Amino acid sequence: MYHRFPNKETLAATLFAAVTHEFEADLSERLRDARDAAATVEAYIDALLAFIEESPQESRYYTLFRFEDFERMAGLPDGLRAELRELNGRLTSAWRDLAARVARERPEATPDLLMALVLDTAMGYGRRWLDGQASASPTAFAPALKSAALRGLGLR
Repeated sequence: MYHRFPNKETLAATLFAAVTHEFEADLSERLRDARDAAATVEAYIDALLAFIEESPQESRYYTLFRFEDFERMAGLPDGLRAELRELNGRLTSAWRDLAARVARERPEATPDLLMALVLDTAMGYGRRWLDGQASASPTAFAPALKSAALRGLGLR
């Protein structure tokens, strides 16, 4: 392994970037067809839960780190660090777009509420499923979660 990667930090960051690219591609495709805030919320939840179900090993790994963890790691090649910053920037931009769409329709739905009802809830369920603590698969649970999130945000 160290023939291809100079250290364990680079190996970890390279795998994180690969998993992020995979998730981002599916998310981008789903967001392309979303025409309003509700559809965008649903696309986020669908993308996240489908990724967790279809790629459980990658999802387990992905939940171990945050982009900020790699900012503090010494020994990462500059190109890899730049790639991670770019990925984080694109995902942050997509999230800000969602927050702006929701705010236009429901100004009282703050970014913190959006984060709690969409990302945190979907990730929490996904982690429970990965740990064998949830009975329904993530995609089977998605309709109930989307309905609850949309009601909580006042979008339905």
